[in-house]
Amino acid sequence: QPLAPGKNYFDLRDGGLLCAACFEKRRQDFSRPAGQLRAVSDNAVKLLRFLNGNRFDKVRKLKLERAAARELFSLLEDFLAFRW
Repeated sequence: QPLAPGKNYFDLRDGGLLCAACFEKRRQDFSRPAGQLRAVSDNAVKLLRFLNGNRFDKVRKLKLERAAARELFSLLEDFLAFRW
């Protein structure tokens, strides 16, 4: 399903964004340990899409607010820690 503003999540195990309905389905999967699904803000969703859809020369010019940078770095740190 397409993502809508509001409650969206990031799957640390599989990577990628989830809508609220998909989050509920995965959350009910008892084989998944707690903490694999993380809520993300609408700004984080926009930022992840921008990073994924643009070349580095455009991405490096991006100026982030401190809160957005903190959320993104925390999310990426958790994802990388989970994967390795």
